[in-house]
Amino acid sequence: MQAKDFVDLLSAASTDPAIVPLTGLCNALRELNSKTDLTPQSLMERINSPNAVEFLKQVFQRAMQTKMSNIVNRMPPDLLKFFKNVWLEDCSECVLNEALQETFKGSGGKSSRASVKIDLIYEIKQKTIHSIDLVDRRSPDQKLAQKHIEIIKAGDLIIRDLGFFDVTVLKLIHNTGAFFLSRLPACVSIYL
Repeated sequence: MQAKDFVDLLSAASTDPAIVPLTGLCNALRELNSKTDLTPQSLMERINSPNAVEFLKQVFQRAMQTKMSNIVNRMPPDLLKFFKNVWLEDCSECVLNEALQETFKGSGGKSSRASVKIDLIYEIKQKTIHSIDLVDRRSPDQKLAQKHIEIIKAGDLIIRDLGFFDVTVLKLIHNTGAFFLSRLPACVSIYL
């Protein structure tokens, strides 16, 4: 099996519930490349191998790196010159096949579709991914705001959306000598 076929196969499996069973995956693989003919058992062994996991992780990171670099390259060069590092953190939900709802419960329990959250931390100035974590869909972003706090140093800027807003974490960032950019919840008052 070619690497491209493997990526195409698993990408298609994430969007087409009809091909998720191993026999469906094997049939889809034959459609992608007629020279590739694997049994369901053989395909399962390849999918579950540590090499496959590492390979797919590298493919995902490279795709994210390319996409993020394209966005950052459009920014004015001096926009962030006052900061040592500029951290961008955000979460996205990824809906999974409903067959996975026991392991990856959606926000509504068993009755909803399976899903997982992808938490990405990207350093803008160096154009590098610090981490990509898969977390439970039901895990609040506020809890994730505490997870990688040790990366923030004096002179850094961290940009997060409203879901990550946590006054305790913002105080830690401030006490480190770093800066943050966040929307404020309507219930928060600012005093000078």
